[in-house]
Amino acid sequence: MNRKPTTESQTPVIGIDASRANASQRTGVEWYAFNVIQGLKKAVPAGRRVVLYSKEPLRDGLEDLPPNWESRVLAWPPRRFWTQLRLSWEMLRRPPDLLFVPAHALPLVLPRRSATTVHDVAFMALPKAYGRLERVYHRLTARFAVKRARLLLTVSDFSKAETLKYFGADPDRIVVTPLGYDRAVYGPAGDAAAAAKVLKRYHIGGPYFLFIGRLEAKKNLAGLLRAFTVFLEKYDAGRGFKLVLVGKRGLGYEDAWEGVS
Repeated sequence: MNRKPTTESQTPVIGIDASRANASQRTGVEWYAFNVIQGLKKAVPAGRRVVLYSKEPLRDGLEDLPPNWESRVLAWPPRRFWTQLRLSWEMLRRPPDLLFVPAHALPLVLPRRSATTVHDVAFMALPKAYGRLERVYHRLTARFAVKRARLLLTVSDFSKAETLKYFGADPDRIVVTPLGYDRAVYGPAGDAAAAAKVLKRYHIGGPYFLFIGRLEAKKNLAGLLRAFTVFLEKYDAGRGFKLVLVGKRGLGYEDAWEGVS
């Protein structure tokens, strides 16, 4: 159901689902949502109103809002299906001119204009990496998002191709917005002594490649290990390169090592 905006003034209103950005523990999608919102605070002109919707009061800097921004906490005691039910009720009562959801789970009720981010559709390509209910949930929400959102953002050409492959989305409605990184956080260590201390603690010496992420099948860990093995055989020439893996073990971790010496 698409609802006509009923704004309090003639100033256009942008609504953003901040529930994932406001999570107490963040992984990939949550950090994406957090940093996109923080970036938009600098980019959205003063002639627009922005409303951040969340389950709990904003934290960790999200609560520091420009004058034309506001926080709207949508309490929902059942906690489950906040997006589909509680946010839908808000869209029914007070729809913005545009709703942006930085993940593919949309409310059932939408304003006339909506945008969402489809990060990947690994639950289609690697269904065994997900539980049955989780797999069903992702498939239903992704199919709904592809059908109903006015604009689909995705983070790579590969994710766009996969979305087209599995859901038959209109390619003209998909825009690839590659992920970036925070140069203030990810860069050369300013304190060489501190960096050396960390390397010593984890017994890392010599040149190395670094992978950061969950160690699981859907991250193509097996492909990474095979590629590193080929590199050692063809190019290392005794230089002693290492592959450093940083992250929690996930489904398929043990299988990825089969055939790797």
